[in-house]
Order: sequence, then structure tokens, then C-alpha cells
Amino acid sequence: MRQPTMTVSEREKLLARHAVAHARQVDLITTVDRDPEQAPPDVLQELRHWGGEISGLWEQYLAGLPVVALCRSPLSGDVLEYAIDTIGLDGLWWNYGHPVRPLQQLPADFIGLAGALQLGSSLETTPFEVRPGPELPYVVPRLLALPGVCAVLSQVQIGPHVGYAIAYFAEHPEQVPNRVNTWGTDFYEVVDSRGTLTWSCDGDIAALDRDFDLKPWMEAGKFLWIQPGDASMTLRSNAQACPFFTLTGSHMDSTLFDGIRTEDEPDALAQEAMEATLDQPMLSDPVPDELWNLVMPVQDNAGGDSDEQST
Repeated sequence: MRQPTMTVSEREKLLARHAVAHARQVDLITTVDRDPEQAPPDVLQELRHWGGEISGLWEQYLAGLPVVALCRSPLSGDVLEYAIDTIGLDGLWWNYGHPVRPLQQLPADFIGLAGALQLGSSLETTPFEVRPGPELPYVVPRLLALPGVCAVLSQVQIGPHVGYAIAYFAEHPEQVPNRVNTWGTDFYEVVDSRGTLTWSCDGDIAALDRDFDLKPWMEAGKFLWIQPGDASMTLRSNAQACPFFTLTGSHMDSTLFDGIRTEDEPDALAQEAMEATLDQPMLSDPVPDELWNLVMPVQDNAGGDSDEQST
């Protein structure tokens, strides 16, 4: 992991400055919106000042983010390194409505990063909404049902909390048009064939397209995991040894705001609408091996008892 260039103290001061600047910016925008044509010049000048202040704070924040080695692609062997605010959920990276995140050079076969979070004993007081997912890791069946698509689960510490990053990889990324919202946001980014950065989202009922029963997907060869603390990023497929299968927690998304956690209620109407559209129950079981072949099947050592796969 690349260490952040900011100390915890420096980050705390930066976030405090940002909170003040953003609050003043909101007040000024409210004033201008009442009568845009008659907005006083001094108000507009101050608004520009705070806009520049916030822009500068964002640059400092992004420069200070640590880059975490999350996992390894089962297809290319490349390590997925991702900039994440691992100090706490009060960081701008976790702002659900307006996440502050850098553009990153990611492996060519990477198609998405979902996540889950087990909250620790203390909860940060945030001035914005944070949505880190459910407490338990999961997979998206419609993605793993595609040929050449697989997922890797790894663990990352977020302050006092334990995060679970679920990364998706595809042999042919251009053939995966509908991806998964990036961890902690309501959208995902895609670089198209012309090199243009675009945004999209996987819909309002994305939370229904989840499967928390991970073992069958592993047995189907579509899902692997990284041992927590393994710097070698060795891919594993041994279900019996997987520490993530013994976790307990909620399947519902958490919403955090001002030090309070609430839990989303399941949307029965949305689920009925999805099933009606598909004209069948939502996919929850792995696609049989005879229908989809893995690009890189899990390989064992000569002894046949190893679950590790590395490059």
C-alpha cells in the first residue's frame, strides 16, 4: 500500500476546512438562487473564492489518499491497486452524493468494484451521507453469469471498520455493458473504445441483484478470495478455508449520517417488478460449468490439495 502523504492530523484539519467552506458555499448559492439576475457582485465574488478554496482542498485530499493493493486478477495476473480513504468514513471519498475520487489507471480486464462493510465499535460523525453497502460480502449473479467474468473478494481495514472489496474482471470487458456501481457510490465509470470516460449506473433496484451465498459460485469456478494480510495477493478457491464464509451480519444496505446508522428496507415492489420484467425469478444460482467455461480455471499443485492460484 502506498502510504498517504497526509497525516491523520492534517487530514482532520483539511476536512474541517472543507466543511466550513462547503457550508458557506451552500449559503451563498441559496442566496443567488433566489434571484440570479440580481445577485450582488460581492456575493458572486465570494462564491468564486469558496469554489477555488474547495477545489484546492480536493486536490490536497486526492494527493493524500493511500493506494491499496486489493487483489489480483485471475485472468491477467495484474494486481488491482486502488485509491481508497482507509482512515475513516468521514473522508470525502465516502461522500455518497458527491464522492471525491481520482481517475485511476486500472487493469485492462477490471470491470467493477463493489463492497460491504462491518462497522467497528465507533462511528464517525459525517456531514454527508455514507453508503458503504451491507455488512456481508456478496456477488452480482448477472455479472458472474457472463462467460469469462469472475470475482475476487478481499479484506481492507477502513479506520475501525472492516471492509470487503469485491472486484470483477472480464476476459472481454467491452462485452459487459451493464456493470456494477462502484463501492460507496450510485454510479460507475467506463472508458469506451475511443478512450472517452463515461458514467452510468446499474439501476434503482441494483441491491436486489445480489447473492450472499458465495460457496456455490466458488465451486463453479467464478469466485476467488485473498487471505487477509496476504501481501502476495495469492488467489484462493478453497471453500473450507475461506474466512469470509463464517461472517455474520445484515444483508441490507447501511446508510450513515451524522453519527447515526440506519438500514435500508427491502423493496418488495421493486423485486416483483424485476421478476415480472425477466418473466422468471431472479438468478441466484451459479451457471453450470458445462454452459460457461472459465478463462483461467483454478489450478492445483501436483498433490491436488492446494487452493492457491498466483502469477
